[in-house]
Amino acid sequence: MSELCQPRLPDNAPPEPPPVRCIHKRLQTLDHEDESDEINGAVFQYPPLCEELLINQDHLTQTMESLARSPLLRRDGHWSIDCTSFESADNHSMDQAWADLLDVIMRAAFRSGRFRPGPQPIVPLRRARVLCDHGSGDMDTFPDVAQGHRDTHGRYHWATLEFFAQCKAKPDQLGEALMQIARYSRAMLIHQVYRRFVYSLALCGTEATFVRVGRSGITHSTPIDVKADPEQFIRAAASVFGLDDGQFGYDTRFYYWPPLAIEDDGRKRQLRVKTGNWRWIVMELLCQRMCLVGRATVVMLLCRVGNPKHRAVLKSIWRYESQPDEGDTLRKLEGSPGICRCHWNEYLNDTKVKDRSLLVPSRYQPMFVDMPEEDRQQMLAAAGSIDCKSGWDCKGKVRYKKAQLKLLRVPEDRVHSLILMEEGTKLRRIKRFRHLMVVLRDALVVGYASMAISGQVHRDISEGNILCQAPGSEDWWGDGMPASTDLDGNDIVEEIPSDAFVSYDFDSIILEDESEIKEANTLQEYIEGRYPSGKSIGRLYDMEFSVSEDMLETDVQNNAEKTGTVAFMSYKLLSEESVQHTFMHDLESFLWVLVWLVAVRARENNQHNANWLREKLCSPDVSFKKLFIVDMETSSEQMAGVIDAADTEWEHSWTVIKCFAQFLSNNLYAPRHNGSSNLPRPSPLLESNKTSREEKWGLIRTLIGIFDESIIELQSSY
Repeated sequence: MSELCQPRLPDNAPPEPPPVRCIHKRLQTLDHEDESDEINGAVFQYPPLCEELLINQDHLTQTMESLARSPLLRRDGHWSIDCTSFESADNHSMDQAWADLLDVIMRAAFRSGRFRPGPQPIVPLRRARVLCDHGSGDMDTFPDVAQGHRDTHGRYHWATLEFFAQCKAKPDQLGEALMQIARYSRAMLIHQVYRRFVYSLALCGTEATFVRVGRSGITHSTPIDVKADPEQFIRAAASVFGLDDGQFGYDTRFYYWPPLAIEDDGRKRQLRVKTGNWRWIVMELLCQRMCLVGRATVVMLLCRVGNPKHRAVLKSIWRYESQPDEGDTLRKLEGSPGICRCHWNEYLNDTKVKDRSLLVPSRYQPMFVDMPEEDRQQMLAAAGSIDCKSGWDCKGKVRYKKAQLKLLRVPEDRVHSLILMEEGTKLRRIKRFRHLMVVLRDALVVGYASMAISGQVHRDISEGNILCQAPGSEDWWGDGMPASTDLDGNDIVEEIPSDAFVSYDFDSIILEDESEIKEANTLQEYIEGRYPSGKSIGRLYDMEFSVSEDMLETDVQNNAEKTGTVAFMSYKLLSEESVQHTFMHDLESFLWVLVWLVAVRARENNQHNANWLREKLCSPDVSFKKLFIVDMETSSEQMAGVIDAADTEWEHSWTVIKCFAQFLSNNLYAPRHNGSSNLPRPSPLLESNKTSREEKWGLIRTLIGIFDESIIELQSSY
């Protein structure tokens, strides 16, 4: 196998909060979760799965004519398959028989493409482990039958596997086979960021079930009895193997350069992606949500082919169809400093089937739902027929969570979005407190304020979603997309071009002095006074969960729960079920970002206290946050154990945190009447979303004043 230069995984930089993106039992983290918990019942039978494949009918006809000449499939003028070994107790014999059969069909139907330049043999793995890049767990396993490239030692890797099947001796083992297929599909999708879905086969005795695993769950066909109807199975298998790369599940906007070869040629290759007329090299995976069902967010760092100094970020996400596209949201805010720029976006692919009414809950669905084993067995026993939805009338007879009942309904379809954005740098790299204040102010002022005043709520303000401009970075975007498509150029490549790397040295960064802006009755007036060039160094990213503030919380949640990263979510959102998410809750998240980053920068002698503080922010003990905001004595003691008094610049952070907390106490929580605050005391907004544009700006302007005052004071001293 030639050397594929895979994108680098995220490095071990200073600590980040746990990547928890929703308040739900199925937390999407970098850890591997139990399949039943993650899929949570999204398993459906779809009888016309194979009939609806976008196969070229002329190609299928030619394939069937070719297969009719095979002695393995045709005897005495009739389709016939020797099923002797399919029910054998000898697993090796069974796996070999299925592999031989599938290989014959695959070679007759195969259509070459960029990801599959030639037919690789389908073989039994005989318990040979498939290599992986992400530790052990469910990827440290092996399917029964597989197809794909092998390395020079004859080993398979999840990054290059094309197809697999799971073999069982008895038809009643289909549920077990589906569970294993889910596990292996997740491994493939995690290692192949360009893979949209996976086709597989569950081969149980003489029954074959075709399976498609994607971001909405598992869809499988009605089992086909290979002995009773060999032609139906052969035609269905030929339809799957006759698909081109895109129809087989690959995102063909991605490709390897130089092109993959059928045989091992030992050449280095780069993973590339084409966005409009730009071509890019995928350098690094900045973030990857290692899940099977869900958004499956992947953020990639790119450098442009032909100009490696031109870097960008590409975000891949599977959003619900009803949710606004993040790229479209960014384009609506185009031209606003403090908001990352979207230079290209596209949403082409989805998880739809032609007729949703034909989707029926699989009788094996209970195996993929988190519930007591006793209830699971009752549901499996009562499931009986899966020919119609009435077969699920039993659901009232068993005890399981009401929240899981809705999962017996067909989940909402997901749409695949790609968004190309300018690169930003994580705030944990910042060394100086004044620099941090400028970046947070920029993201708050012209970033979030623009959203809030236009009637949007972000719903996921976090340390990772506010980024800053890299020191000395240049603007390579020019006038936008080039008129002609970039060329791939020389086919002799190195892993990552040496001049694609930039310096993240923030020690010597030079910040421009700022002056006080006394009058700014509108956001536009403030922007014109503070950012005459229209540029800022701090930017708000990740509009994935942003919605109109008028949307009801029940509509926003759809099939998910409250969104956000726990460490940065408002106390009220974490503690109360029916709170409407408002712009004030987003503003509170900025406070927790600031507190988190101050803890990250704690000196060695304060690390114990800083770690405790970060743990409290991430913990389910949500009362900690409210006490921090409304009780200045408590928060003062907590921050005193984190901030080193000898660090005079970062010591100033407590003043900002205190004023910020008092602002929230006055405007979001019950006001305190101890006369200790000099800040304005309007009525608490609580859960109101009826705030006017002028009122919003007045509140945000007060908060901006806290940052501006700190920045001006710091620039005279540091």
